[in-house]
Amino acid sequence: CGSVPANESQSCDDGNACTLGNVCQGGSCSVGTLRDCSAGDGQCTVGVCNLDGSCGSVPANESQSCDDGNACTLGNVCQGGSCSVGTLRDCSAGNSQCTVGVCNLDGSCGSVPANESQSCDDGNACTLGNVCQGGSCSVGTPRDCSAGDGQCTVGFCNLDGSCEAAHANQGEACSDGNSCTENSVCQDGLCLTGTGVDCSALEDDCNVGSCDQNGDCEAVAVDDLTICSDDGLACTANQCQSGVCAHPLLSGWCLINGGCYEDGAENPDNNCQVCDAFNPSQWSDKSAGAVCAAAYCDAGNSAFAAATCSAGECVQSAGQTCDEYLCVAGACNQTCLDDNDCSSDAHCDEDGSCSTENRAPVANAGNDQQVNDDDTVTLNGSASFDPDGDAITFAWVQISGATVTLSDVTTSMPEFIAPRAPTNGVEELVFELVVNDGLLDSVVDSTTVTVSNLGNNAPIAVITGPGQASAGEVFFLDGMASFDPDGDPILTYSWNLVSGTPAAVIAATGTDGVIEVTIANVINEDVTYRFSLVVYDGLANSEVAFHDVFVAEVIPTDDVGSDAGDAGADTGDTGLQDDVGADTGDIGSDIGDADDIAVIEPDTGDVGADVGGDVDLSDLGTDTTPTPPGAGTLAGSTCFCGSVNSQPTVPAWLLIAIALGAVVLARRRKA
Repeated sequence: CGSVPANESQSCDDGNACTLGNVCQGGSCSVGTLRDCSAGDGQCTVGVCNLDGSCGSVPANESQSCDDGNACTLGNVCQGGSCSVGTLRDCSAGNSQCTVGVCNLDGSCGSVPANESQSCDDGNACTLGNVCQGGSCSVGTPRDCSAGDGQCTVGFCNLDGSCEAAHANQGEACSDGNSCTENSVCQDGLCLTGTGVDCSALEDDCNVGSCDQNGDCEAVAVDDLTICSDDGLACTANQCQSGVCAHPLLSGWCLINGGCYEDGAENPDNNCQVCDAFNPSQWSDKSAGAVCAAAYCDAGNSAFAAATCSAGECVQSAGQTCDEYLCVAGACNQTCLDDNDCSSDAHCDEDGSCSTENRAPVANAGNDQQVNDDDTVTLNGSASFDPDGDAITFAWVQISGATVTLSDVTTSMPEFIAPRAPTNGVEELVFELVVNDGLLDSVVDSTTVTVSNLGNNAPIAVITGPGQASAGEVFFLDGMASFDPDGDPILTYSWNLVSGTPAAVIAATGTDGVIEVTIANVINEDVTYRFSLVVYDGLANSEVAFHDVFVAEVIPTDDVGSDAGDAGADTGDTGLQDDVGADTGDIGSDIGDADDIAVIEPDTGDVGADVGGDVDLSDLGTDTTPTPPGAGTLAGSTCFCGSVNSQPTVPAWLLIAIALGAVVLARRRKA
């Protein structure tokens, strides 16, 4: 058997209660649609169809977040098909002294009043009695700091609740508690002491103005005997007594008619009355017979005895005669002790009588003096005088010692230059002075001037002249710049040629200190001539002064062959200057003769050979031997070629001999 589709699209049951709308399709019952059990779906469940076709639900989303419908819970999760309660939302931020935090239905936090009427702290330490009221802490009452209030302060509460006084009323008037001050003001919290009440209107020398405790002014007396204003009287004291300036009379004084007089003082209008301190307010009479006026004389030489007092009156006695010249200033002197006791036209003699005869003047040559060489000395006769006041004249004279010249022997103060004293010794000069008043000479008075020697200073030699010369040149060396530190004259000049060949010729010029120097014509090599000078001041020689003169080499031209007129052979004169023509006086061969410059021919009248001599000196008469330079004065000169203090020098004749030898040697080498 078989089956064929039937009931196509007709309802059928597929055996599953959870499907709906099953119909036959092609011989089968179609699945249909699933039964809708979504009503069982939730946050933590899922709807399912039971076997019987009923709908149910089973747990789902285990431990997954869910909403329990309460906004005030947090952290809800699915547990066994239900949404767990979770934790309550934290609204403690709303908690305070007077509130408690709560969660609103919408999940927001809020607060509600709490601790109603309970104590609380409003955060202000300067309030007291704060309580909770309707969720707030009441203000309470302010802390009392009035203890700090004053004229110049106000009390206030610090943040920590302590009380303090602050400055107030700056510059405003206040009371410093002293009734004797005024104009007190507040400054920096204090009432400054004001100015004192002015009571100066009550002050004087003997009172001080003072303010009493009520602030009223009163006069207070100073201590008794305090000095007060001077009444201008020398005889009274000036002192306070019980607030009054009193002027009691001093002991030993009188106060008469407004004038002060010491005890015993005479009445200026009546010298027979005196001040008696026991009767200080009026004049008292002197004792009878007291002298009230000195004896006197008049121009007629009538003299009167001293006057005396009688009953307070001055009575003059009869007159008498006064000796000539003893009536002076109205007084008659019996004798004189000095000129003051005589009339103006007289003087007092040794016997005590007055005279008008002329008296001799008195000479005073002044004090003795100690001076040095070359000092300017002044004699002083200005203390001389004439006792009669007559004009006087002066006459000075030197009586001993080295002679000096006074500037003026008729003046009171002549001058002179002190002479040179012996070395390390003294020279005593004595002068006498006589003065004359036109009638009489004075007695001679003398004074002594002692001159000390300070020691001689040696002179200093100085040479001036050229530092360079040429062969054959004539020049001058000058020593006139030499000087003496003491101002002494230079007496001698001693010159020397110290070194240099061939020797230069030194000759006097006729002027002290200047010499003429001649350099040889032939100089075979460069040479420096050294000259020396020593000067003498009569006591000492100077140090040696030196002067150098440089002369360059001069070589003569060759002289080849014989010179015409030469006596004898003159060949081979190599290196010598031509000798043209015969030399007068040449004797025999003249080998090496360069125009007779290096060799001096014998002088007419010389006895024997004088070869090499006569360089420095002129022959006077017959030379028997060469004269060495330096052995005496230069011919025709006052210059010395040496002195006692000169350094040793080489004799000029020896230098010439050396020079000749050098010439001969040079010729031989050239030959």
